[in-house]
Amino acid sequence: MSSELKVNSIRDTSNNEALTISSGNVSITNTLSAGTLGSSVVVPASIGGSHVFLEKYTADDAVEKIFDLGTHSETFNEYEFHFKNIGFNIDDRDFYMQLGTATNNIDSGSNYLQVRHYVHSAGGTPAESSSANDDIMFRIHDVRAVSGFGICGVLRLFNPRNSSMKTFSKDEIVAFNTSQYLHSYNGSGLHKTAQDDRAVKFYTQSSTQIAIGTITLYGVRDA
Repeated sequence: MSSELKVNSIRDTSNNEALTISSGNVSITNTLSAGTLGSSVVVPASIGGSHVFLEKYTADDAVEKIFDLGTHSETFNEYEFHFKNIGFNIDDRDFYMQLGTATNNIDSGSNYLQVRHYVHSAGGTPAESSSANDDIMFRIHDVRAVSGFGICGVLRLFNPRNSSMKTFSKDEIVAFNTSQYLHSYNGSGLHKTAQDDRAVKFYTQSSTQIAIGTITLYGVRDA
């Protein structure tokens, strides 16, 4: 024998209305003070700017790390990579990024535009420099191989999964180099080929090992 409980409101012990039910919709009168949303809960896009954790890479002495954006169930117009203390096993090595349609199909040709401006100082008067490349989309140079001095910052990718649009990037990075200079980077990149850039490859100069640090990937929901 089945039974049903039909109510249109629930009140607390002081007779204050805590929850109402109307046409299948549930409304909480006051703040939900505790609880955890399940992984299947959908956050409305109207909330805007919601970061969704996708995966985290921890340094494992590999010479590269390729993120496959296509392995995640949700597709985003913007992705963020958060670098925390990324360092290598050898001093004076660069760190790069290229894109591709698959993990085994990375575009390594001169199909990029990449510019960066950075300020550097060893404790005295700061100096400014700038540079550009056409075969990579992101570069941090002369990284020091000392624990606690790795690459830190954020890189954003825009529209990588839209095959009719070119992929743009924007990065803000701080790093410590082999001459004991603090570098503050502000860079931008463009992949000139419009394609589904589902594969994001980070790699090192001269096959140097990624010895320390983490890279965390987030998707950003549109407002």
